[in-house]
Amino acid sequence: MNDVYNPNINNTIQDMDKIKEENKTKAILRFRIIGIPSLLYGFICAISLYKAYSGIFSVFAAIATVCYTLHAAHTFNKKIGKFIYFNCTISILLSISNFITGNEMIIFFNYCGILLLTLVNGLYLFANLENVSFTEHIKLLISTAIKPISHIASPIGDLISSRELIKVKKDSKILYVILGIIITIPTILLTGSLLSSADKVFSNSFESVLMFFDFDYLYGHIMGLAYIAIATYLGSYLFVTYLSTKEFAPHKGKMHEFEPIIAIIVNSSISLMYMVFCAIQVYYLFFHAGTLPENYTYAEYAREGFFQLLCVCFLNVIIVLICNEFFKGNKVLSYINVAISICTFIMIASSTYRMLMYINEYGLSTTRIFVLWFLMLLVFIMTGLTIQIKYKEFNFFKYSVIITSMCYLLLSFGHIDYFIAYYNFNMYDSDKLYRSGYDFFDNHVDIEYISNLSTDAAPVIHDHYDEFLYSGMISDNYYYNHELDKVGIRNFNVSHYIAKNLLEENLDN
Repeated sequence: MNDVYNPNINNTIQDMDKIKEENKTKAILRFRIIGIPSLLYGFICAISLYKAYSGIFSVFAAIATVCYTLHAAHTFNKKIGKFIYFNCTISILLSISNFITGNEMIIFFNYCGILLLTLVNGLYLFANLENVSFTEHIKLLISTAIKPISHIASPIGDLISSRELIKVKKDSKILYVILGIIITIPTILLTGSLLSSADKVFSNSFESVLMFFDFDYLYGHIMGLAYIAIATYLGSYLFVTYLSTKEFAPHKGKMHEFEPIIAIIVNSSISLMYMVFCAIQVYYLFFHAGTLPENYTYAEYAREGFFQLLCVCFLNVIIVLICNEFFKGNKVLSYINVAISICTFIMIASSTYRMLMYINEYGLSTTRIFVLWFLMLLVFIMTGLTIQIKYKEFNFFKYSVIITSMCYLLLSFGHIDYFIAYYNFNMYDSDKLYRSGYDFFDNHVDIEYISNLSTDAAPVIHDHYDEFLYSGMISDNYYYNHELDKVGIRNFNVSHYIAKNLLEENLDN
């Protein structure tokens, strides 16, 4: 049987070879432009953050993150707008906050903020997000945070494709020396441990050598640095790889356009109920004009249902957002949504007033400050949604990022633990309480709570040191619990430094 020549097979093979060659070229180019920068970025983050996440060196990690982002944008010829520079500035400010405050929760949120702003920057650099809805923004942001893991093999594959970039002269022995050292270390450790188990004299000699080099100490630090460096390298490499290979085609405008009659019926009923509720808030709570039930104080009335009211405010934000995103434009629906927005502002004011009355009765705490901050943020978010009701082209996502960043800066740099301690002590006159013979613990000043605050509260503790000694809540353990004995160059923290000096001053006295 004669062979039949099929030109399509040859064309298919040529196309496959061409695609393979194109992919190889892309891999070589990608490794060349982000491989070394990713390694350098990982090295800087490891040196800056290892056992110094709240130190001054965390600023270098944030600057490296900003530089890496801008380098990727420049390399792929992406336009860098004002919004990108704004996010980069906020990231650096948050890193500055890390070594100014001693509050671990704030430091954690600072790093979360830097990470989120970096994701937003990547999204805005590599995707066209003009006239894209808020929900589509969130969808793409989640995708950008999760899907880069699908390119986990790209760093190794790109390195293999780029092996010709690593050129070593034929007479050079450097590469072989490095390879020999890498192989020798684990081999020596393995054979040495086997021989140690075979001969006690050799075991003692081998262990003395290990103790001389303190391999356990070195191993712990090397592995800690390696974990941070590798995680940062892989994260940055996969992030840029995903963004550079992903063809973003976000949906423009509204995802779905439902008939507004549905929302009109639901929202009109809700708004009527809200109006009655808000009238009661104004009459009873704000003006104290009404008569409350018997044995029912205004303090109890203020505390009752606070978190339920806060939840309703948050639900109202979602209701208006859904109407803006998924329903056709309608004047009646717009007026109803504006009414819901106005009622929401009154509810937020009611929630704030209730919380302030609660604080006036029981003092400040971290949770109560976060609640007040969230209420402030809700005002700005609801304002943005109200603007979007009228102006459909308003970029609510970008507005939310900017407003949330600015509001969080107040929280991050606010040294909330200092104000908690300061307010609680100034709220109650401790000397008067002592002179009148009352127990300090029964008069609302929670010494134990204040003593467990971060080092930001150290100046207040210093001013009231006698009270803390009297209560037994301050001892040498405070010094070591906050690791004030480990203040160095890399992990230098302003709050820890001040606390250390104040505490040493108290101990000397």
